[in-house]
Amino acid sequence: MEIRSITLHIPLGFSVNYRRIVERLEDAVKELKINVFSKRIVVDFNKVSKEDILSLEEIREEAGVDYIATHLNTLENFSLIAEALNKTERTFISTRLENEMFREYAKSIKIVFKKASWYGCARYGISIGKTPVTPYFPVTRGGEYGFSLSILYASDLIKNELETIPEIFYKAYSLGCEISRKTRIPFIGVDYSLSPWMDDSVARLIEVLNKASFGEPGTLQTIYKLNKLIEKHSIGLKPIGFNEVMLPVAEDNILKDAVRKGRITLHHLLSYISVCVAGLDMVPINYRISVEKIARILQDLSVLADLKKRTVGVRIVLVEGEGEVDLGFFEKTPVLKI
Repeated sequence: MEIRSITLHIPLGFSVNYRRIVERLEDAVKELKINVFSKRIVVDFNKVSKEDILSLEEIREEAGVDYIATHLNTLENFSLIAEALNKTERTFISTRLENEMFREYAKSIKIVFKKASWYGCARYGISIGKTPVTPYFPVTRGGEYGFSLSILYASDLIKNELETIPEIFYKAYSLGCEISRKTRIPFIGVDYSLSPWMDDSVARLIEVLNKASFGEPGTLQTIYKLNKLIEKHSIGLKPIGFNEVMLPVAEDNILKDAVRKGRITLHHLLSYISVCVAGLDMVPINYRISVEKIARILQDLSVLADLKKRTVGVRIVLVEGEGEVDLGFFEKTPVLKI
């Protein structure tokens, strides 16, 4: 198990010295000899002004963290949001879909692409349902003061089997408690979601458990089984956020290969969300897709969120070209056919 991120949450109206707080977390992590992939901050604003948006990057630099995020309840000032994503590289922004405004939110994805290219889309998320407090960006919010953790453990389960899940979860929980004890910063909890990062592949784990290629019969049942185990073994250990299996296409090399070979389509991804996946995440789609078609995708996701009674996150990455595209540090990624 590795710590994917440690995230400082700053609620609305809460004033702190960001750098001083982050330094306390850094000192504790160093003392405990923990390897953390990224340090993050998420801040809440009431109504976003130009000054607020432009201050996000300043806050990130002042704090000395890798990424910063904020959440907006509506699409007001959206052109400003798209501009902010264009002018920054490490700022993430999410909004909550409200009042069945599917076309308006579909247009927002197109505007982000136009102003900030695929990389802006990769940092813009839509929450269908109440936005969770989670260390996973971009669909998150400050919520309450404290810090949260996310973990990488797919490779551990491939090597050591599912029986190690309770041990992994308790270790993550114990580390959070120990960091809080040393820093006196409240420990909000752990998002125990099973998430990939390239070769540390969730899709590969599913293949091993199902004894078949990802996307073949049994894939859905295996994802469901993993989700039930996450739910069961996180009880009592401060679970927060999505707490589900995650399948971000651009972040999982085996999942990319399944898309590349035509075994996985948008229909498959939507079917997985119906029972046990956190959302439609990091899905590259050709930018020529119409606003109307994106709106229909959002409508389908809204139905799934209603059926699950859980929040669904959306991050659609519009790209130029078809076949495969180079997504920078996400590397070469196949474009999903619609």
